Amino acid sequence: MAIVTISIDAAKPIALLKNGGKRMAFAVVNALNNTAKEIQRGERARVQSQFTLRKRDFVLREAAVIRAAAGGSGFASVSQRRFEARISVGQKPRLLLSGFEAGDLRRPVKGKNVAVPITGGPARPSFGSSVPKPFTFAGLSLRRVTPRGQQKRKRRTQITLAAHISSRGTVQWKGAHRTFLLTQTRKAPKGGVFQRVGPGRDDIRTVYSFKPPSRLDRRLRFIQTGQEIAARFYAAELKRQVDAAFVYALTGVRL
Repeated sequence: MAIVTISIDAAKPIALLKNGGKRMAFAVVNALNNTAKEIQRGERARVQSQFTLRKRDFVLREAAVIRAAAGGSGFASVSQRRFEARISVGQKPRLLLSGFEAGDLRRPVKGKNVAVPITGGPARPSFGSSVPKPFTFAGLSLRRVTPRGQQKRKRRTQITLAAHISSRGTVQWKGAHRTFLLTQTRKAPKGGVFQRVGPGRDDIRTVYSFKPPSRLDRRLRFIQTGQEIAARFYAAELKRQVDAAFVYALTGVRL
């Protein structure tokens, strides 16, 4: 997963304003931090416009994090002599946001293929809904048995299903809620997870379809969005902060 970061360097403005004293340093730091917040708002708006957010609050928090590369605050600080702000995409496990910047390969969590829940099925009732807990792979867990039906006592894992030999001689992995996994079918060459919904031979529906790893499209545009906002916002904000510092020094009035 790629790490995407935007840095705003204020070394030149500091050099020009160093004779202005501490108030000028604060003016630059305030301009940097306000620009970082503006970029954060813009990045979050971009994410909302481009993605269906099934866990909205979590994704928006991770869309643009003001944090240093080594952890801690990414804000500029006069006391710490840090005259830059850092904004990056969150790097939480299984979060794909940064992959949409560089077009990373989406890899499966387990196995060779990616399990895609079928919209309208029990694992994804609607396109915008999250997978209900009972139909996550963890929610389908059962005891693991041998093909002969002998139970084995094993520590529970994230995906634990029961092996079964069907009447056609195909290995099935049986799960909760009358689900079973097949590694290959005529309609699903890579296999999938299916659910029996009636007594008939064909009374089944697809819960997950297995797909090979594929490239994520580059729709995030994190760097481009941040650069555009910084170019539009930072100079004007720096001027406003410098003007406010001079007004306060001369009159004691805060703008």
